[in-house]
Amino acid sequence: MIAIKHTNLSAIAQNHYQAIANYLPNKKLSKINGTVSKVFGESYDLEKIILANPSELKQLAVAENKGKVIFSESYYSYLSGDYFYSQPNQFYRGSAIIESLGIRVCPYCNRNFIYNLNKKRATYQLDHFYPQTDFPFLALSFYNLIPSCVTCNGLLQKNDREIKVNPYDSDFPFDKLRFELKILKPDFYYKQDSFDIAFDLSQLNATQKADFETNMEVFSLALHYNTHKSYVLKLIQQNITYSKAYIQELANHFVGTIFENAQEIKGFVNENIDTNFHLRPLSKLTHDIAKELGLV
Repeated sequence: MIAIKHTNLSAIAQNHYQAIANYLPNKKLSKINGTVSKVFGESYDLEKIILANPSELKQLAVAENKGKVIFSESYYSYLSGDYFYSQPNQFYRGSAIIESLGIRVCPYCNRNFIYNLNKKRATYQLDHFYPQTDFPFLALSFYNLIPSCVTCNGLLQKNDREIKVNPYDSDFPFDKLRFELKILKPDFYYKQDSFDIAFDLSQLNATQKADFETNMEVFSLALHYNTHKSYVLKLIQQNITYSKAYIQELANHFVGTIFENAQEIKGFVNENIDTNFHLRPLSKLTHDIAKELGLV
């Protein structure tokens, strides 16, 4: 699992709200704002609900569900189509969120690409972190809409347990999550049955660990990642084959011809190892195992 980050995240969220507000007739927006204030208090309106951050969403979900019927009838049902107009003759769709965030890989699993092919086909879905059937008043809240792959969203729909860690949650220490090799036998460097791919959660506190373990169980992350042993085996063999001495030897031969410097050679050898986890499938796994092996 990876965090959803963007330098202009608040602006993207504001644009999301504005698209909704632009679509609503003034009388309808006024009516919805009145309903929101009636259910949540006078300090709330539609904009505040739409822009509520993960922490605020949690408070709203826990504290208020009494407006479920009201919102189902007058709010979510009105805006629940596949798309709606943000401006005359311009569609605002879920794909706009994906494109604005620049995310290309499911944050829940970091295994599958998510993108929009055209108006009728896409490899992404928008998961409601708080289910829309139980929390219709959060159905369009920006930080409640998680870009996800079909596999992960399907697992959520089949599972009764609610996940605990929201990829948008800036308070959760995603940087402390780490993949690691669990060596079972000494021949692990050429036999993938001789090691496992494990999650190191030792840097999380008890609550964080329990929450992430819930996510792991719901998405079957341990099972999924241990199907990628052949990929990790390649990293292990790459670590042995492309030693520092060998990279230096390549530098002696090719710097000044097809490479400008030794760093370029290292980048060529380790081309898929970077921290842009939102762009490449298995990038978090690759980075963590490569770091453990000393490739980065």
